[in-house]
Parts: sequence; structure tokens; C-alpha cells
Amino acid sequence: MTEQTVLLQILLIFIIPVVLAYLGIIPVKIRLWLFLILFFLVIGVSYFERMSFDELGIRWDNFYESLVPYLLLTILGVTLIIIVAKLLNKKIHPRWWENPHFQFMFIFLSIAQEFMYRGFLMLKLELVISSVFFVVILNTLIYMFLHIIYPNKASNLSLTFLGGLAFATVYYYYPNLILISISHAILNFFAVLYGLVGFGSASKLNKAWNK
Repeated sequence: MTEQTVLLQILLIFIIPVVLAYLGIIPVKIRLWLFLILFFLVIGVSYFERMSFDELGIRWDNFYESLVPYLLLTILGVTLIIIVAKLLNKKIHPRWWENPHFQFMFIFLSIAQEFMYRGFLMLKLELVISSVFFVVILNTLIYMFLHIIYPNKASNLSLTFLGGLAFATVYYYYPNLILISISHAILNFFAVLYGLVGFGSASKLNKAWNK
């Protein structure tokens, strides 16, 4: 596969759809459907190009050696989220369990994002970039760019940059899609629970908190 093909895939899947949504050409209200289409597109490309489960990070052989790094990442991440939430005087919504995001969406979104941005995108970046530093930074920036369509850009982009940087760094050295998806789901749960990141469901929660 040529570098031009890889760059075109990255542009068509990860950049152009977000730009179109940001400009309002693609309505933001259908963002979840757009994300679902792109998710299945990535699955299709992975299948067509015969990417193995190991290449995509779906593996068990490094599970135990990767467990501690992801455990530390999750603990530190949750601690940071709680500290920031306390500093910003954020409160937990008393009936958060009734919100669809916490019933099923955060698990699917976390798995899908990790499959797309770490399992697939990281592999593509490694094909065209030899520097570990630039692979990690570009992966982080592209992941952060996904959240440019969200409100509260300062908190959304800051936290997704930090989270993306941590995810990309740990995943590069410990490529395990199972563990990083679990870690992402836990961190996503707490970040949206405190209203630090999110769209739709999170903004509804914020309105309830501010009453």
C-alpha cells in the first residue's frame, strides 16, 4: 500500500467528515449516525486489507504485561477528572443512570473510538511515519480533532488532548485494544458524569445540574 493511499484513507475517514460536521454541511444532530457509518467503514477497510486481529490490537498474548500500565492510566485518569471537577465545582447528576449515555452508549463509543483511532489509525500512521513521537502526537491531534464539533471547546479539547496523548502513548508500547477500550469506557463514564466532556446527553445533564 502506498503512502498516498494511507494518507487519503486518513483524510477521508478522520478529517473530512469532522470538517463537514463542524461547518454545518453535515448536521450535528446526525453525528452518531455519521460516526456509525465511519466505524463500519473502518471495519470494512480492515477486512478488505486483511488486517489481522493482532495488528489491530485485538490480542491476549500481552494481556497480563499490559494490565498494570492500563490500570495505572485508568486510576490516574479518574483521579484527575475528579480533581478537575472539584476545582470547577461540578456536581454529579443525581439520576445519571436514567440517561442513555450511561446505559449503553459510553461502552459502544469507547470501543468504537479505540478500534478506529488506536487499532486502525495508529497502524496506518506507523506505515508512513517512522518517528514514535510524531506517530503519538498525530494520533493525539486527530483524536482531539474529532471533538471540535462539541460545545465547551476549552474543556473538551483540553481533556481529549490529554486523554488522547495518554491513550496513544500507552497503546504504542502496549497495543491491547481490549484493555484500552475498558480504560476508555471508565474514563468516559466519569468525564461525562461530571460534565467535563460530551455533547447531547452531557449537555442535557449540565442543564439539569444548573437548575
